[in-house]
Amino acid sequence: MAEKNKGGAGKFFLGAAIGALAGAIAGKFVSKKCRENKDEIEDRFDDIEDNIEDFKDDIEAKIEDRKDETKKSVEKVEKKIGSDIKEVKEKADAVAKTVKKKTKAVKKAIEK
Repeated sequence: MAEKNKGGAGKFFLGAAIGALAGAIAGKFVSKKCRENKDEIEDRFDDIEDNIEDFKDDIEAKIEDRKDETKKSVEKVEKKIGSDIKEVKEKADAVAKTVKKKTKAVKKAIEK
């Protein structure tokens, strides 16, 4: 019976060694695959980060373009309003002079 146990223990340790070796080999493949997956995920995150940065740059450029366009439009409106205001002021001054002359004429006519 002692011989059976001795043979059984040897088989157990041989099985354990084979199992450990198989586990180590499987672990190596799984570890390699996990590392590849991790690297792939990191690459995808880098791509996403680059895309976000490009999108941000595009948006900033568009905002800057719109800002320049708006500034030019405002300058045109200011110029137009400025010339319109000048024209209205000149007309108002002319009307004021006319009213003043007529007021003086009416005042003189009343005094006579």
